[in-house]
Amino acid sequence: MITSPQNDHVKHLAALQKDGELRNEHRHFLVEGPRFAEAALSGSARVEELIYSPNLAGEDHPLEKLARSKGVKVTLMSKDCYKKIADVKTPQGLAALVAFPEHKLDEVVASCQLAVGSSDVKPATPNPQPPTREALFLVACGIQDPGNLGTMIRTADAAGAGAVLVIRPAADIYNSKVVRSTAGSILNLPVVSGTEEEILAALRKAKVRLVLAEARAGDDCRKADWSRPVAVAVGAEAAGFTPAVREAAAGTVNIPMWGRAESLNAATAAALCLYAARWGS
Repeated sequence: MITSPQNDHVKHLAALQKDGELRNEHRHFLVEGPRFAEAALSGSARVEELIYSPNLAGEDHPLEKLARSKGVKVTLMSKDCYKKIADVKTPQGLAALVAFPEHKLDEVVASCQLAVGSSDVKPATPNPQPPTREALFLVACGIQDPGNLGTMIRTADAAGAGAVLVIRPAADIYNSKVVRSTAGSILNLPVVSGTEEEILAALRKAKVRLVLAEARAGDDCRKADWSRPVAVAVGAEAAGFTPAVREAAAGTVNIPMWGRAESLNAATAAALCLYAARWGS
């Protein structure tokens, strides 16, 4: 068991939580909490290490046994060491070190099925087999707030979207706050970041229509054409969309608002548009 907070490995894991350049260099990120760690160990993620503090998580935790059965390295830490690497105020003593998924932008966009997302499609049952994801994409344009980006990824997963495409500059996909806000969905569907030019080119190549979510302009999202393949773009509330994104768009949709608010939070707008696309096609 590691008992010194000055241990080099403890310092490295703590730095991974805070330093995006270090995460990109080592191609790893941390997920915290027993539910998140179990999802990583039970799914398709490549888990390099389970970090476990018996003082916090309890002795003989079943995830330790699961990790060892899968040949995953288990590192035991004292409570003080674990608290140094944790990014939450009340750590639960379990975390997983996960390798970055090696998603290629063109392959992700091209591989999604052209299934129709309509109101008679039944939601997934608990613990289903991996779903067939369709050619419905969320494009997050310049979303800087980690909580917003994480929530958008979580919503896209729930709506059965094929992928989330993040146009940089934006919050780092593997920022600890983004990861936590996905509630595990970062492990479930492809999330790929790229430059505006790269993402727009990938959509054009796969003949995916790009639809912009606007505050007031365009068609009512409940009545819009959501035929596949389609990508809905949601921009940062302050910056909106660049001229290049606007030029690439096939159309715009809006979310009706009956109150006096000028606009909706980006994550809320993404949720409403994705579900409109699910029910409206």
